[in-house]
Amino acid sequence: MKLGVVYVCPVVNWPQYEGLTRRFVSSYTMFPAEFPHKLHVVFNGGNPNVDILALFSDKNPVYLAHDNIGWDIGAFQKAASSVDCNPILFLGANTHFRRAGWLRRLMAAYEKFGPGLYGPSASFDITPHIRTTAFMCDPKLVRSWAGKISAPKDRHYFEVGPASLTSLAKRQGLPCVLVTWDGFYLRDEWRKAPNIFRRGDQSNCLMFDRHHEIYEASTPQQKIRLGRIADGNKLEYYRCAIQSRINRWFKSRG
Repeated sequence: MKLGVVYVCPVVNWPQYEGLTRRFVSSYTMFPAEFPHKLHVVFNGGNPNVDILALFSDKNPVYLAHDNIGWDIGAFQKAASSVDCNPILFLGANTHFRRAGWLRRLMAAYEKFGPGLYGPSASFDITPHIRTTAFMCDPKLVRSWAGKISAPKDRHYFEVGPASLTSLAKRQGLPCVLVTWDGFYLRDEWRKAPNIFRRGDQSNCLMFDRHHEIYEASTPQQKIRLGRIADGNKLEYYRCAIQSRINRWFKSRG
């Protein structure tokens, strides 16, 4: 087995992403994976300068370039067609770690269930899905996803649409497994574990991204609402969607 870890590093709009990239590298160093793997870095939307390359130089990564078509999902698709590893852990720019052994834990689940779709967070928001800010699978699953990313909103179809990556894995008869520090959970149990995405203190999560941080910064009442959305509460989802549109309208009116 040749395991790969793919991290998407946006070069386009670098000032916006520099802090996120530095955080990823710092947490990758501070909290080791504890499982042998090869790191691949996809530079999205431009050529990295010397300073960007220096961030990764001591990790001995393999570098790939992507033109930013399809944004992060396009970069995942490029890596799935280029990286000679199986399985691959795909990581978005916002991903970071807070505890060592995250890859060892994912691979423990893989060794139990075999080829499938694995992730450190899952949600029933819109449709049941393994969240695609961080997920692990055979790269041919990503290659076989037939959707097309032509606008930023299309990226959500990859994660939560009727033909999402999770739905594709299910149709192929693959297990879709939520992996936490305390257990492995199949679809019917995704929202039953303690301290997972948008629940409790989220300490059961192997990895974190900006949506974990949004939850952490929320008021107790907001956390309840976000948790309900992740649990699949449609009423709460539409209420929040309407409120967001109202807020954007007032903001546009100055």
